[in-house]
Amino acid sequence: MAKFRAVHTNFWEDQKVRSMTREERLLFLYLLTNDCTKQIGIYEISVRLMAFETGLTLEKTKSSFESLINKYKLMKYNPDTREIAIKNWGKYNFLTGFGKPVEDCVRSELKEVKDRGLILYVAEHITYKKIRDVYELFAERPYGWVGNKEVNISRV
Repeated sequence: MAKFRAVHTNFWEDQKVRSMTREERLLFLYLLTNDCTKQIGIYEISVRLMAFETGLTLEKTKSSFESLINKYKLMKYNPDTREIAIKNWGKYNFLTGFGKPVEDCVRSELKEVKDRGLILYVAEHITYKKIRDVYELFAERPYGWVGNKEVNISRV
């Protein structure tokens, strides 16, 4: 499956984006499009890598990242697992349906998420019900287990 990320042109018209500093905008755009991103909007990345790839100082990266999380409420980050979850990922990346290759990719990537709470965080903002249901299944039933019985989550 090809790996690319589209950025809507209205990104630049968003009031939150317009109120960001230059560094915050750069970091936000980077976090939406960098090579670590996944189809599900949850992926592992370190603050040091963010700084290195954007060319921002580590201090500026940390302060901009904290603003994106706490001030603008655009994402969550688990420093223990180094996983980031982009709040509106599903709103802007699952617009035209959910074919078998995308569904298989989503299921495969959701299995790898360590912080299951991040799955629900992204799921809350997915408008396409079929996709949201898959996210919720993985958040509630990690790795396909219910109680002591394995369920076939590929059929849900």
